[in-house]
Amino acid sequence: MNTMTEEKKYRLNFIDKAFSEHGDEILECLEDYGVLVEDQFGLHSMVFKNEQDYLETKLLQLGLPIIQEDDEDENINDYLILGGYHNGSDETGGNHFYYIYYVGHDNASTISTAKETAINVYLKSLK
Repeated sequence: MNTMTEEKKYRLNFIDKAFSEHGDEILECLEDYGVLVEDQFGLHSMVFKNEQDYLETKLLQLGLPIIQEDDEDENINDYLILGGYHNGSDETGGNHFYYIYYVGHDNASTISTAKETAINVYLKSLK
């Protein structure tokens, strides 16, 4: 029997609460910027590290569309979101953070573009 750990239950409940309180804002942020960063809307690093599948399910439930790419790679649409980690830089004052990016969004068209967008969103969230 596969039982869910208390920690996992906590993370999933945490995501549910964040989406019930900020779902429209989360959706708008991903549609506008293509990324979400750690601590935006109260979503902490453990959510980004361990619950991307559940985040993706919640985003699909909110109506975030899958962006279709004209790419010959058959796996391009396997994921709605992917995760990344910024290990700190002078630009972020040495701060490190996790983020997710919206696959196919203009601001997340490549891994480096997604990371640069995440840095910009992170810096904006500090203000």
